[in-house]
Amino acid sequence: MCKLLVGQTNDVGSKEFQKIIQLQYEKLESQPHGIGAFVVTNDNKQHLFRELVDYDKVFEAVNALLPTAKLVAMHTRVSTGGAKDLSNVHMFEKNGYVFAHNGWVSGITSLDAPKATTCVGCTTAKTPPCKRHRKSLTGYIPVKSLIELGDCDSKEFITNLTNEYEVIDEKVIANNLNIHHFKGVGFLYDTKTNTPYLFANQRKLDPIQVLTNKKTFAVFFSYEPETELTYTKQTYRNVFGVPVLDGEKERKVATKLVAKDVYDSVYKLDTTIDEEAYELDEISEPVVLATAVEPIEDYHNTMWKLPSKTFTTGEFASTHGTCDMCGEQQISSNLDFDRDAQNTVCKSCQKQMAFSMGFGG
Repeated sequence: MCKLLVGQTNDVGSKEFQKIIQLQYEKLESQPHGIGAFVVTNDNKQHLFRELVDYDKVFEAVNALLPTAKLVAMHTRVSTGGAKDLSNVHMFEKNGYVFAHNGWVSGITSLDAPKATTCVGCTTAKTPPCKRHRKSLTGYIPVKSLIELGDCDSKEFITNLTNEYEVIDEKVIANNLNIHHFKGVGFLYDTKTNTPYLFANQRKLDPIQVLTNKKTFAVFFSYEPETELTYTKQTYRNVFGVPVLDGEKERKVATKLVAKDVYDSVYKLDTTIDEEAYELDEISEPVVLATAVEPIEDYHNTMWKLPSKTFTTGEFASTHGTCDMCGEQQISSNLDFDRDAQNTVCKSCQKQMAFSMGFGG
């Protein structure tokens, strides 16, 4: 899965903040399909970098800005859908918003996304599988070459969101997380108002984590952050004009901070940190540098419009969903998200599909 980090400090120039960001470069480099970075410096200037192959170019650009940075967001991609090209490298910039996401969403067709033109079993579908073959559960076999065409689901998500809403806030984000079965961690920056948002729905995934001194900075991660790095420093001596290895010393860079879990929600990041801890249901640690959606009940009781049905109670919507094939309401544990087909399928339909393709036992 893609890796995403978002760091913010109110102590610009903090060496510890810079070190934590730099400790992540090796892990970020493990995702092979592109790197994006977004940095806001103390003068409120915004800097956006995207590269498909040259990760070092982005790392060097971020390093140069770190001493004056008050916000840093970085993302590296491993493709689960969409073309492996520069157009699908996060950070996406759309209509005044910058967006990055690790995870997946469903039920989206972007207005400007290229469409695959064939479906196994017919030649009339705009996206595979066509509606007729998906409903009948026959004739559909995911084709890798088709899945890897066009825009990735994260790009389609932000394209649709910014086309539909002139102003995006916490409630708009929260509503769309449920509409589109959003999974993972997202970062959204309003470039017009200089407002950053961090949001997560990590059910069945590792929780979002944070490294913070609870005084001046916090760095949020979609993955388990790196806190220690050991490297070898070599020294050379010139011998008749030839550099010859003279010695090696092992060096270690580390932070003493311990990562904490963060509660899934939508957060509008600000620059304040409470001096005193407080109690909040399901949160054992104060959520630093962030303000939760207020009131929190709105997040659970908004009317969520899922692909086939509309539910009005948060309790039902959070524990149930709809199979995109048979249209039946199911409990969440009976549903799986098919990344290839980009839809949600119940276990019964999965068995029927497997049988129709000759894989049934």
